[in-house]
Amino acid sequence: MPAYNYYTPTFQPYFQIPPQQIMPQNPPQQQMPVIQQQPQVQSGMIWVSGEKEASMYPVAPNNAVALWDSANPYVYLKQADASGKPIMKAYELKEHVEVSTAPESSASVSYATKEDLENVIGVIKDLDKSVSGVKSDIDTIKGDMYGIAGKKRVLKKEDDVNG
Repeated sequence: MPAYNYYTPTFQPYFQIPPQQIMPQNPPQQQMPVIQQQPQVQSGMIWVSGEKEASMYPVAPNNAVALWDSANPYVYLKQADASGKPIMKAYELKEHVEVSTAPESSASVSYATKEDLENVIGVIKDLDKSVSGVKSDIDTIKGDMYGIAGKKRVLKKEDDVNG
């Protein structure tokens, strides 16, 4: 029976290859620098010279920008939706003036006297009397109309003036 050698032989090359000449199995690919886009924070005001220039200002999708008109008192709000379609609205700037809450001077305020109120009450009573007289005249006319038509109708108090 043959005898087996359980020892592994060591391999020793006859000559040494310098490490600069050894080529790796997978050469490294040139790596392109990764550019990360960070949202730009606009801390200042963006000035435009009119609505035409504001409409031409580029806006990234899903962003908005306020554009201040340098020639007119307007601010343009330009927005872009997810597809990049721009929408622009114009707002006019006006100064806010506070209204004073001080009471008016007593010279411009006039009050009704007791005699003025009594005169108004008298006019109201006269109107009530004249309206009552007209109502009784209407009732009389209605009764005459029913009499002419050959119908007798007794007018009651709850009858309507127009009924």
